[in-house]
Parts: sequence; C-alpha cells; structure tokens
Amino acid sequence: MKIKTTQLISGLVLLFSAIALISSLYLSFLHYFPHSGFITCTFSEKINCDIVTNSIYSEILGVPLAVVGALTYLCIFILALRLRKNNVNLDVACPALFLTSLFLILMTAYLIFVSSVLIGAYCIFCIVTYVTNLGIAGSVLLHRHQHPEHYRSLFKPLSDPFILNLLGFFLGIVVLYLLVLFF
Repeated sequence: MKIKTTQLISGLVLLFSAIALISSLYLSFLHYFPHSGFITCTFSEKINCDIVTNSIYSEILGVPLAVVGALTYLCIFILALRLRKNNVNLDVACPALFLTSLFLILMTAYLIFVSSVLIGAYCIFCIVTYVTNLGIAGSVLLHRHQHPEHYRSLFKPLSDPFILNLLGFFLGIVVLYLLVLFF
C-alpha cells in the first residue's frame, strides 16, 4: 500500500508541477516578447496579465518571477519523477517536497497580496500556478498524513546533493527577493 500511495501522490505532484511549469514558461515568454501576437489574458483592468507580468513586482534583480517559477517547477517535477520511479530515498525526498511546498504556499500568499493590493490586477496564468501550488502542497500533506515515518527529520534532505542544491536555490531566491524589497 505504501508504494501505491507514494506512486499516486508523486503522480499528482508531477501533474501539478507540469501544469505550473507550462504556465510559467508561457508567462516567461510573454514577459520577454510582450508584443508577440500570442494569446494573452487581457480581459479588463482587473484581469490583465500584461499589467501583472510587466509590473515592478514581476522581477527579482532583472529576472522575471516566471523564470524563477519555471526553474522551481522543473526541480519539483524532477524530484517527483525520481520519487515515482523509486529512484530516491523517501526519507530524503519527502521532507524536501514538504519544505518546497511550504515555500510555494508562502510565495502564493505573497503574490496574491501583491496582485490584490499593490498592483490591483490579476493574471489568469498566475492564478493557475497558485492553484497548482495548492495542489502540490495538498498532495504532499496528504502523503505526510499517511506516511509520517518519512517526515521525521526535516533536515535529512541535507544529506542528498540534489536536494541540498534545490534547497539552496530556494533559499537564495528568498534572500535575494527580500534584499531587493527592503534595500
């Protein structure tokens, strides 16, 4: 039963991260080529991807958040794929996905605040990534509830080089973003 549950959860994380990756790649394309003629989601002043993706809040040190998101979702996709193929230690991968899902929820809350309060507009593709973030976090929390033995040590992922690089990447993003916001 453990393997089937892990397979199901990793399949859901794969699905959610693939959807978010595609959405982030599309938003990255729109950021770099705003007049490309591709379909955008500009429906009104409140539902307008162009306003959101070109706002001052859409970049960290000149790098679009959509690109950062695409890299994040690619890492999650690779980790979930390794988990699905039983190619990774569950005691390492599960806490890494748990910590990553917490990061995604915090970023989602922050970006919803930015869209609602600071920009005053929403992007449909951004909302897709918010929903997939909730899906990833929900899947991981469901797995954590069913298999708490894999989540006993949140620091065990630090023993795996791939996970360590992934966590370092996320920490670097957070630190850079905070530096840009406050200095």
